[in-house]
Amino acid sequence: MDKSKTNQDAGTIFLWTNPRSLSTVFTKCISFVDNIQVWFEPYSCAFGNNIYCNQFNYPTSLMNGTYWRNETTEQQHTTVSTRSSNRNWFEERIMTYPWVKEQLETPEPEGCRRFIKNMAYDINGDIDFEYLPNVKCRHTFLIRNPLKVYPSCKTAFLTDPGYSNGLNGLRDVDLINDFPYFPIKSFYKIMHKLWCAVESVEGTTPVVIDADELSNKPEILLRKYFDAVGLPWSEKYLSWNASREITKEWKTARERMNPKSGRYKVWYKTAIESSQFIPATKVGPSTRNLSLDIRECVEESMPYYESMFEKRIKTEL
Repeated sequence: MDKSKTNQDAGTIFLWTNPRSLSTVFTKCISFVDNIQVWFEPYSCAFGNNIYCNQFNYPTSLMNGTYWRNETTEQQHTTVSTRSSNRNWFEERIMTYPWVKEQLETPEPEGCRRFIKNMAYDINGDIDFEYLPNVKCRHTFLIRNPLKVYPSCKTAFLTDPGYSNGLNGLRDVDLINDFPYFPIKSFYKIMHKLWCAVESVEGTTPVVIDADELSNKPEILLRKYFDAVGLPWSEKYLSWNASREITKEWKTARERMNPKSGRYKVWYKTAIESSQFIPATKVGPSTRNLSLDIRECVEESMPYYESMFEKRIKTEL
């Protein structure tokens, strides 16, 4: 990352996050800002391609039946690209790291800014920083309490046939051992590393917003976020059309927007059909009643979450 390529009025805004952190709802909200082009998880597609092609050289025994190697998703990869003529949606196979970097370095029309929502683990520190675009960027972070993220992740993995089919119909999964190609236990460690790297380059604390606080106080935190990244604020952004039509304007993989796929139904549908932020429920005080894998993930992640939480945009006016 180049310090000269980061500032408040940058044409490109990154939102880095972890799964199950309300980032798709946030992205849909941002989609209604005038003169903004949304890129939805382009580096996630690149990360997925590395798994699909097994570029990490995982043992074959671990790759058989994974999300990228079962009948359901093989069919998706070979047929979904013919189902839509939307030029904003690309075939996921072509979305490699170099391809994404090249696309994000291509200027948008004059006066149009770019908003890129992505998982932090898709840019793996020292390895993948080279694939960030060499343009002026504003890096922001959306965090959520691990006590909410990991139970939600486990439910999603069990529900999505792309994952559960590969686990031979098991009624339970181990988040740490059943998905070795995802750094699930290290989600927050990786995001914290990225956050620290951005802070080092920019010389100031990057924008951090907490998902549950955003849900409870959107009228305060949205305004502050917009001010921080130089977007024009209007109270009309507190609610939006529930239709999924706006996603046709996103630049992303066709496979991710296929409403018939398990991935869409489990990971995206509720958020894409949202019309506002829904107040969050309170988090329990301990990990006592959680399964061992979730407990281990939460305990590993909490120090990184708390470090970023201390630097978040506050809800006080």
